[in-house]
Amino acid sequence: MTYQEARNYLKEVSRSGCVLGLESIRNLLMELGNPQDHLKFIHIAGTNGKGSVSAYLSTVLSTAGYKTGRFLSPAVLSELESIQVDEKNISEGLFAIFVLEVKQAISYLLEKGLPHPTVFEIEVAIAFLHFKQEKCDLVVLETGMGGLNDATNVVDNTLAAVFTTVGKDHIEYFGDTVAKLTTEKAGIIKPNSQVVMGNLPAEAETIIKQMAQKQRAPFHKIHLEHMTLKKPSQRFEQIFSYKNLGDFTIKMLGNHQIENAILAIEVIESLKARGVDISTPVLKAGLARTKWLGRTTIIQNLPIVIVDGAHNHESIKALKEVLIEYFPDQKIVGVMGVFKDKEIEIMLEEMEGVIEKIHAIALPNKERTMDAKELKEHAEAAGIQAEVADSTGEAIEKAIHDAGKDGVVVTFGSLSYLGEVFDYFASSF
Repeated sequence: MTYQEARNYLKEVSRSGCVLGLESIRNLLMELGNPQDHLKFIHIAGTNGKGSVSAYLSTVLSTAGYKTGRFLSPAVLSELESIQVDEKNISEGLFAIFVLEVKQAISYLLEKGLPHPTVFEIEVAIAFLHFKQEKCDLVVLETGMGGLNDATNVVDNTLAAVFTTVGKDHIEYFGDTVAKLTTEKAGIIKPNSQVVMGNLPAEAETIIKQMAQKQRAPFHKIHLEHMTLKKPSQRFEQIFSYKNLGDFTIKMLGNHQIENAILAIEVIESLKARGVDISTPVLKAGLARTKWLGRTTIIQNLPIVIVDGAHNHESIKALKEVLIEYFPDQKIVGVMGVFKDKEIEIMLEEMEGVIEKIHAIALPNKERTMDAKELKEHAEAAGIQAEVADSTGEAIEKAIHDAGKDGVVVTFGSLSYLGEVFDYFASSF
């Protein structure tokens, strides 16, 4: 099987859509010899921040010398980046080999009259096969949706269960209250795992604490009152001190990224109880070298072009804070594409008065995308000038022209088209 044949196979499977529950993934993994049972996991759930926290953790662990697997979703630049070992994507050749192995296992399941696994379940299985073959010491594992019934929750060897934020994504699956959403996410807590929580609402904290107690799992949370901001030596970096650990430097912008970094610090500190002992200098070095493309990534100067995957209310608020803090007197022009099931009115209301004009595009996923003309109408209703573009490249060109060399262009609204943004700039120079 070639890599392209593997991709074609997954594209065909993807038409079956999303199915929650663990029976199918358990059947598939059993057919594959349960590779996940040979691995140890740091499992991360949350509406926003999973990608940044997992980037911090995997970089720190690799810096410390642990062979570290990382499974994330969605990918930005390459479909292969969902499965990484020590920050290197799985190769096309290995991916194709594992797809063939999984396809064969699925044929056995179908012969037994069992249902066909979803594309996400197949990707999870491929990741576990790869991490086992690479003999990873630790795996940083992001949930896809929710937690309890997410395909990633088939794992048992969880050293730490990590919770970033609780927001109203995927409410059609899990309910529209903090309690329902948190209960679903808290399902990743396993007996005796370290439970580490970010800055969540009191109701969410209570639910996670109760689940931790039920599973006899030690509970930890971040303490922002022990954080002090310091003056950075460079414009696009942040420096802060935390507890008695001294000063930390990170390259990602925004207060939310400081919170994400502190959550990663607490996770690393909690892992000492599970035999993962990382010195403070190594922790600092790992955080300082962490990069996460598509999260307030500055890709060009003159004008400054920012690539950000903000796609819901909470992430839009975080992006807004960065724009106001770092570019208070500069003209800001947006490029935006969004899925039609998102809180578009709320998102645009946040950006009114911050972004002067939006160039609206349709996303690559034609089934889920909001039409560019409809997005333009929503933007104008929110008081933001808007214009339709036929492609991502055209939208970027128009936004750069509108911003001028002293302005700022920000691409946002979805992670799904950011690969096209990076491709545009790669081919422009």
